[in-house]
Amino acid sequence: MTANESVSRSEQLTGDGGTDGLRKRISNVTSKLKSFSSWSHDVCNSSCIPSSCDVVMQFPKDAPTYIIKWLNYTISSLESSITIQVCKHESTGLTNLLCSASFHGLMKGAEELSLKKQLKQKYGGQLKDFFLEDAGMYQDVEDTELFFTSEERQHILLHLLNNIRLGDTEKVLSHVMLEGQPIIPKLVTSGVIQQIYPLHCLQDLKKLRKTWVFSFTSFQPLDEVKEYFGVRIGMYFAFLGEYTLFLTIPALIGVLIWLSSGSNQVQDDVYFVVFALLNVIWSTVFIELWKRKEAEYAFKWGTLDSQDDLITEPRPEYTGELMKSPVTGRLEPHYPRWKRNVFFYAVSLPVMVLCHCVILLVCFNFFTFYDFINCGISSGHLLFILKPLPNIFLAAAVMIMDKVYSWIAKWLNDKENYRNEEEYKNQLIIKLMVFQSVNSFLSLFYTAFYIQDFNRLKSQLAVLFIIRQMVGNMKESLVSFLIAKLKQDQGARGITTKNELLSKLKECVSSAPAHDDSHNVPPESESSDIKEESTNPQTDSGVSSHTLSSGKSFKTKLTQAESEGLLPQYDGTFEDYLEMIIQFGYVTWFSSVFPLAGFFALLNNVVEIRSDAFKICMSYQRPAGERVRNIGAWQVVLEVMSIGTIIVNTALIGISGPMQRLFPHLSNIHRLLLIVVVEHVVLAMKYIIRMAIAEVPEWVSVEMAKLEFSKREALRAVEMKS
Repeated sequence: MTANESVSRSEQLTGDGGTDGLRKRISNVTSKLKSFSSWSHDVCNSSCIPSSCDVVMQFPKDAPTYIIKWLNYTISSLESSITIQVCKHESTGLTNLLCSASFHGLMKGAEELSLKKQLKQKYGGQLKDFFLEDAGMYQDVEDTELFFTSEERQHILLHLLNNIRLGDTEKVLSHVMLEGQPIIPKLVTSGVIQQIYPLHCLQDLKKLRKTWVFSFTSFQPLDEVKEYFGVRIGMYFAFLGEYTLFLTIPALIGVLIWLSSGSNQVQDDVYFVVFALLNVIWSTVFIELWKRKEAEYAFKWGTLDSQDDLITEPRPEYTGELMKSPVTGRLEPHYPRWKRNVFFYAVSLPVMVLCHCVILLVCFNFFTFYDFINCGISSGHLLFILKPLPNIFLAAAVMIMDKVYSWIAKWLNDKENYRNEEEYKNQLIIKLMVFQSVNSFLSLFYTAFYIQDFNRLKSQLAVLFIIRQMVGNMKESLVSFLIAKLKQDQGARGITTKNELLSKLKECVSSAPAHDDSHNVPPESESSDIKEESTNPQTDSGVSSHTLSSGKSFKTKLTQAESEGLLPQYDGTFEDYLEMIIQFGYVTWFSSVFPLAGFFALLNNVVEIRSDAFKICMSYQRPAGERVRNIGAWQVVLEVMSIGTIIVNTALIGISGPMQRLFPHLSNIHRLLLIVVVEHVVLAMKYIIRMAIAEVPEWVSVEMAKLEFSKREALRAVEMKS
């Protein structure tokens, strides 16, 4: 079936293919109820309000009310375990669906997701996939409030919402909804639904802020972080903590070398060579030990033996010709691989080459500027204080280009139109790593291997490394927090767009009559069935009311749902991992030249742990929890960076003065052969270390074997009874 045939099918179903047909369909649906007014009363009656809202579905201000009613009815009809309260917020003028699920619905969703829950002690006390028919075997299952954590409730509820499908092809506004297609993801990407976000549990969040964000002298409460934010974010902070702990080794060695260098040239040369080789060994040992620690966390958090889904839904943004899926038999978009390859070679690759040419141009201008400043200082025409200026210029240029190239990489990735979310993310990681690696390291490679000026390389690396980290932490914590508070403040004044901001400012200047919130309420015909949520002090976000000198009430209180809806969505750990990987490259590739690189990285990461925690707890919406076995493609990136550590460090040893001074009688050919031999010896050493350190600790393997044995025994017992 083609797209046109599908639209024609939807036109038959909706009457005329437009909103009039959809209105008739809504009328037919509601006529099956006692009356439309009684349906509206049931939705908004206090007895039907969920005791705790887990997920908020927000609509734009101009969203037609009949669409909200249709979606409300569709969700309630197709997934009866979901309870919805419709609220029109008087402060922002936005309409929200406040969603929660019954305990039985949560248990059903937990079984579909193979969520692991702890068994009672008499059944072994281990983590086991949840099965509804065996619910009595699980610890605390009698406590319907505490059996599922808030993160688990939201994860299950989002799963239930994202798997609601239409039985027939329909048209919602101008968007065709195919038979069997998930409704909610499609409506979000098409803009019918503005956003969906989980609500914070204020009690748990307050505890995390106290024990994690503002507790600078204690270890991270990783189990609590995982319980609140999910395994993916918990795994990132576990990685960040382990990486920071391991940085103490190169930091300590680097400080000792820095303190003892300068007195003896031979000693400095030995330090240089030894530290370069230690970087290689350290990077390999860290990666292998992290794999073990990662396996421990994954086992403890119940994701180590999780399997990839064989049946995956296409990304909502995925487009193509409608064809019947050979797996599900449903209509879904199909985009030929050859088209993606044509776009990659005809557009993506040339754009990436062009971006790298721009980086080369910036590097050329930097070195020209550097020589100009140095010549000016040497001749006395410029002040010595200007000497760091070229390096500061380079650091600023690198950070600006990072942002530009990130946008370009995402745009190219979107245009390449990948079907699966995992494939989309992996391809984006490749593009960003190519862009940012060249952007971050090209000038350093040029200085090290072409100019071969290690003093310039040291100062260049110091300024680039320190400024980039300082600005990054400021941007992540302070700037994002101020932006979030500004958005909430504007929301409290009824401002959610730039046009509204200008309107409010004109309103203040003109001293118009007292402000009336009625302009936020649509006409009676559109909004009479939508409940306005009153500003209850018990659900306030803490934004207080404010009155202008003219007596005009300009700022109102926000409910929790309103306040969090105004915050930006957390983009995930993508940028955080990328920042740490680039830092890993700085430390392992060039710290033999700049021994304090590990020390400054350690200082940065001690702050980074708390700044990232501050960012996620204070400045963003609560992210939806995800379950992962490991850090994914970033593990492969670390392995590649580790191999790069061998190549770069052996090359630095080969071209450096220490090699020439330690072996003055070697010719260039013999020196090159020696470096190749050293490189292969180090590669062999890396392989031996990798083989010697098991990726999964023995105790984890034993526990997993016990679980498998208990499963087989239970299955055998069931077969004997039958």
